[in-house]
This record gives sequence, structure tokens and C-alpha cells, in this order.
Amino acid sequence: MKKWFFLLLTVIVPLFFLVSDQDEEDVEESKIGSVFINENHVECQKFCGADEDCKLCRKSRFCGPKFRRMKLFSGSRGRSFSACAPVKSDNLEACQQFCKDDYRCSFCWPTINCGVGFVNLQSFRGKGTNWYACQKIRSINLVWPKKMRIKPEHRYLVVSVGGYGGIFSHDGIEWFCDVNLTPEVAPEALCINSYGRPRTATWLLAENIKNTVILMERVTGVKPKVILIGKSMGGCKLHHAIAEDKGGKVTGLGDLDVEMFIGVDMSCTVKRHFEDPDDILEFDRNIKELWNFYQLHPETTQTGHRAHFRGEPFDPAIHIDVNNEGFDAKTMKKIPAASPEQVLCDNVSHLNIDNCENLLDTILEMVLGKIRE
Repeated sequence: MKKWFFLLLTVIVPLFFLVSDQDEEDVEESKIGSVFINENHVECQKFCGADEDCKLCRKSRFCGPKFRRMKLFSGSRGRSFSACAPVKSDNLEACQQFCKDDYRCSFCWPTINCGVGFVNLQSFRGKGTNWYACQKIRSINLVWPKKMRIKPEHRYLVVSVGGYGGIFSHDGIEWFCDVNLTPEVAPEALCINSYGRPRTATWLLAENIKNTVILMERVTGVKPKVILIGKSMGGCKLHHAIAEDKGGKVTGLGDLDVEMFIGVDMSCTVKRHFEDPDDILEFDRNIKELWNFYQLHPETTQTGHRAHFRGEPFDPAIHIDVNNEGFDAKTMKKIPAASPEQVLCDNVSHLNIDNCENLLDTILEMVLGKIRE
């Protein structure tokens, strides 16, 4: 009996770790390679950003089925990159029109599996070759490479990471780039969004932010400014990355200047954090502006952390209780004793705070104000 018990353990325990590790992360699929060692990637991004037909820079000499290679970049040290355009067809045009009309669609793909981090949303199987509209379903690092397409006009990198609830539902911060800060609203911003989860690798998130900033500067000739937005676990992961805390240590991201960091009920565990004055997230002064939106709903089990600049006392001016206070995005000041029509949200809890339309509109106005200074 003991023999069978130990044999069972040798099978189940490794399987547990294999399953628990499978999301965070398929590193090769999730990371943006360092541009210091591959000028081919830089040149491909420049080419694709200037040509609307180009939809993909692929780390290969080949573009794969249903794509044609527009140009090969192989003159520099490192892996070759191909600038790829989809082969035109009626199904592709129908898919692309569907994507324009549905915020959930990230891109059209020639295979039904859509690749790592994405799932088929709608199939187009009329006469000719099939195409598939793809929706993101996985956490921020796994969708990053396919969401990153740099254009010559990009001057800002905006990263919006929702909470773990995004795995089950469509939360506002998780979809901020797709619904609110769209290319039509802010063509000068490259906006990348999804959700964070406990196993989201902070070091990899930091690497992707850092290497995207470098790549954007190399492609556009202008160093981009950075805005970070995080809700719940997504806020914690961004904090750990930018403050070089926990998994974000020794990433070098603590030296990156960030124009604005907006936290939305940032919560690293299921706990009513805000009531404990010592339960804080500390930020460094590489963050030029720090704002922390939170809620204290009496029936929720989870509230956000307080946010301090390291070594400085609690600043009530940057903390906004969304159920009792307002915020003026034009003057960038909170409204402490807000009248009912000025209060940001109506009795929201941790789970639905970022489904408060007024809060999302306020954050959008804050971001646009910063972009258009």
C-alpha cells in the first residue's frame, strides 16, 4: 500500500507544479527581445509602422500560411525578421470589418487557435481561405507581443493591467485600451492592456515595459513617456515592477521615469488593506504623479492599499474614495466633500469598481490631459 502511495505522489506532485506553472509564463512567447542585440526587429517595426498593409513582424525568414512576406530584415546580428501582410480575401475583409466593430477583437488570424493568449471569437469561412477574429483571454505578459505594434506617431506607452477578476469577466481597466483609450481617441499612444494574476511574472512585465520603451525610441526617434494604470492585482504587479519590489527586483525599471501612475483599489491579497495605515505600497520619485482611487464598501472583503512615496507620510490629496468623493480631471484635484452629482461612483465594491463608467471616463480624461500637455 505504501509503495503505491509513494508512486502516486511521484506522479501527482510534478503534475501539480506543471499545471500551476503553465500560465506564467511561456517566456519565449511572452517576452519582447532586447533590441540591443537585434537591429532587424527595429527595422521591421519601422517598416510595419509606416505601412498599413503590414500586420506582423515575425521572428523568422518566413511569414507562414495566408501571409505574404513584404520584406526580409536579416542584415544585422541576431534573428531575422519578416514584415508580413495577410493575403487578401473576402473572408479577411469580413473579419477586419468585424474587428473594427467589436472591441473584443484584437486581430484577424489564419488559424482557429489564434496563438498563445488568444481565442477564436468569430469564424469567417465563406468562399476562399478561412480567417478568424481573435480575442485576448490570458494575462498581460502572454498577450503583450501581439498587442505591441509601434507606429511613427507613437509618443506614449500606456500600460493598463486589470485585476485577477479579468480571467472571469470583462473589467474596465483590463479593457481600457480597447474601449476607452483607442487609437482613434489617442493616435499618439501605444496602449497595451489585459489582466494580472498572482502568477504573473513581475520580472517579465518589467522587461516587456523596458524593452518596449527602448524599441519605441529606436523606431520613432523619440523617447516615449510612460503612463501606468493598475487595478487590484494588476496594480500590485505594476507597483512591484516599477518600485523594484518582490519579483521586480534588479530589473532596472526603477530608473524609468513614469509620467503618471494611477492605482484603482490596488490589492495584493484578499484583505481590507486600506484600514491598516501600515499596509501600504511604497513608490519612488521616478513616478512624477501618483493617484490612488479606492473604495470602502462595508460589505466587501477587499479594499485597496494606501500608496505612499517612499519615506513620506500619507497624502490624503492623492487618495480618492470613489463612493464619497469626486475628482476634477481638468485641475487634477480631488473634490473631498462632493455633492451627489460629483461623487465618482455609486456604492461600488472591489469587484465592480472599474465598471464604474464615471471613474473610467475620469481616468481617460486624466490620461488625455497628460498626453496633450
